[in-house]
Amino acid sequence: MIINDVLRMIHLYSNNVDYTNTNATKQQQQQQQQQQQQQQYLTSYNNKKKPPLHFILLLLCTILPQTVAYSSSKNTNSNNNADAGRYTTTAIERLAKASSLSYLPFDKLSSSPYYSDELKPLVQLIDPSSKSGVTVFKEESNRLVIACRGSANFKNFGTNLKFTLVPVATNLLVQQRNTNTVDDNNSLLVHEGFQTASIGLWRQLESYLLQNQLFKTSESNNEIVFTGHSLGAATALLCAVLYKMNMPLTEKQTFTVITFGGPKFVNDNFARYVRNNVFQNESNILHLIHDSDPILANNEKLWNQLGYVPVGIEMKCDSKTPNIYYSDSDEPQKKKSFFSRKFAWNIINHCKYMGVFIGPRLVK
Repeated sequence: MIINDVLRMIHLYSNNVDYTNTNATKQQQQQQQQQQQQQQYLTSYNNKKKPPLHFILLLLCTILPQTVAYSSSKNTNSNNNADAGRYTTTAIERLAKASSLSYLPFDKLSSSPYYSDELKPLVQLIDPSSKSGVTVFKEESNRLVIACRGSANFKNFGTNLKFTLVPVATNLLVQQRNTNTVDDNNSLLVHEGFQTASIGLWRQLESYLLQNQLFKTSESNNEIVFTGHSLGAATALLCAVLYKMNMPLTEKQTFTVITFGGPKFVNDNFARYVRNNVFQNESNILHLIHDSDPILANNEKLWNQLGYVPVGIEMKCDSKTPNIYYSDSDEPQKKKSFFSRKFAWNIINHCKYMGVFIGPRLVK
């Protein structure tokens, strides 16, 4: 089974769910009550002024992986062949490698075991304010890959700490293009730090993506993928939204967002808004996760209480091998120690996806 089948399921899911709830007064009342409870929890939580476990672990993730050696060996247990389709497991493994390479300086990319002719680096950009980064690659198929870097410095950690939910900035709304109308954006909430970093990073990306002739002269360049890991997963999604908002209206381009180990960082209203108003159910959003990731495992309850939801479809993958589990029955049963069953503790597992190490490390 290839990932295209899953992406088609996303379209079916989007088309079969009535997001508008025009006649569901009872559902609206329930939603309002839930939002009030979430807001009360958020207000109480913010008043404590204590960084959640999520961001403490992210700080460790900024420091510890620097001393970790990552393997360049290739695993042959992939459940798909490289030519099986547009988004095979092999293609997604390559996106994991792009996300990993985005952590390295541009002049050090060729020193990585993940570097290959399949991913040609075009440019690397840094937001001077948030120190968030992005590397643009071009695949052999001419697909463009926008890989946003995760946390790699203490400035990025400061971005993670700005976890208050705030109204979405106006340049993330469709009404800026006069193609649609939206409700009061106070009901559309997003993680403050991720939004600020994404807007700053977009300023660096905008002129390159929208003005570079490479993106205009060939119809074969009409496919673009935004990807990233951890903090980069959040900035990848929001930069994809900003790109969609600033595309020429006559331009037709296939969009896909595929992320690894990304946090939940928006409320339900904004998640539905992105799917329906921004991408209009024409783009696919897939979040790869696994149970051993301590950032995800130890903060699920917190994110639920804060009202954070995923924007796209969450799907499990393996941390050590390039395998994706399309259903619970596909996932192998692994023996776990008593301690690991109670607590996902190994911070390095946050940096392992699809057999690829995705995180900061020392370079010579």
